[in-house]
Amino acid sequence: MDTRSHFRRAAAILAAGLFSAFAATAQDGDFDPFDTGAFQESVSQSLAPGGAASASYLAGGSLLLRSGATLPAGLDGYAGGAGLSGRLFAKANLPDVGAFFVSYNASLSFLSALAGSGDARLAPTAGLDEPDLALAELHWSFDLGKRLFVRLGKQLISWGPSRVWTPVDFVNRERGSSLQALDLRAGKPGLRLHAPLGKANAFLFADFSRTVEGGIARDPLEAVALAARLDATLGDFELGLTGWTGAPVQDRLGFDFSGRLFGSSLYGEMAWAPALDQDESSLLGSLGFSRNLGELKRLTLSGEFFYNSAGDDGSAPISGAFT
Repeated sequence: MDTRSHFRRAAAILAAGLFSAFAATAQDGDFDPFDTGAFQESVSQSLAPGGAASASYLAGGSLLLRSGATLPAGLDGYAGGAGLSGRLFAKANLPDVGAFFVSYNASLSFLSALAGSGDARLAPTAGLDEPDLALAELHWSFDLGKRLFVRLGKQLISWGPSRVWTPVDFVNRERGSSLQALDLRAGKPGLRLHAPLGKANAFLFADFSRTVEGGIARDPLEAVALAARLDATLGDFELGLTGWTGAPVQDRLGFDFSGRLFGSSLYGEMAWAPALDQDESSLLGSLGFSRNLGELKRLTLSGEFFYNSAGDDGSAPISGAFT
């Protein structure tokens, strides 16, 4: 079972638990799944003596077997290889303590080949004798009275609805992409705070990744960057505002939305960085859609457009992708 299946299973268990809690407090024929009073009552029951859940443990991962080769246009070389890559994880939920999560990116090359004018980036460089393991995430999560949720440690942040390119993903070292079969990015050390606000959510993330350089600790006032996000639902859409600031980074402000319109899923993002000190201003954006086709909805038409005012030499600032 892959990681996505585990998350789907966890979401289904959570949904079933919430449904049961709400149903137990609702009167016959008057069930409201969005009744905040029922939710607060279920939270109170979980906080009462003997109401806490028992310890649970979960472990799994995703593995991908890959092989491929490429030939340059002049057919004067080649590059390629074969190997196994994936992500392994383990999670422990301990009552009155919190949840501990750890994941590793793992890879093992079986074959690596490069000759002539082949692209070295397409030839795996890891050794063929030992697997390569790299820590992806390691964090501890807990809550304060079900009102403030805290996560401390190395972690990935999932902000922004775009699938190919996410302009409002200010925090992560690399932007995620749905074009990749597995998400093998590594998280950043930091502190994330999440405060539910009814139909809205407030987040604050303190990035600690620059507090140590060359084995020497730095002044947090000069090394810590802060990201804040506020998202809320409005009708059939979810709207979000994101900010990014701190001495070591260029200030950024982002807006994103996602929802349903005329039977299609629509989403978009926009990020603006002002010209401060030696940094140049920039404007980034993405806009995408997805629609299921056919009577059985087996076909999906999707597209995403993105814009980067900075661009690259010799390339246009507007691009697009269709699937």
